[in-house]
Amino acid sequence: MIRILLLLAVGVASWPLWPPPWRTGLLLGWSLALALELSLFALRRGAAARSGFRPLLQVQVFGFLLKLVVLTLGGVLGARTGWYHHPSFLLAFVAGIVAGEAVALTALLRARPLRSRLRRGDERGSPSA
Repeated sequence: MIRILLLLAVGVASWPLWPPPWRTGLLLGWSLALALELSLFALRRGAAARSGFRPLLQVQVFGFLLKLVVLTLGGVLGARTGWYHHPSFLLAFVAGIVAGEAVALTALLRARPLRSRLRRGDERGSPSA
């Protein structure tokens, strides 16, 4: 979770480096994507704690659909109103989702106990005959 917040801080800190017409769209897309990833990370962590694969899969599908809706609405809103540069919003949103997804899923895999070990006996050196 801390890494997602660090990604958010890096994106916000790079704001002055971009051309003025792109700034608002980039900042809005990056911030919205990482805020969405942060909230979905909490849902994923709760689903991963439950037994079985189904709760985690449901959260993944819900998150994908939610991201798709936000991406579409953000692009349409920027194009119709002209409040921000909509191509920069789309680019920053997709980049934020990719970066946030990589960080969140890596953290989730580290936190999840290793269940794939073969249970053929004691793994510490029992004779396998």
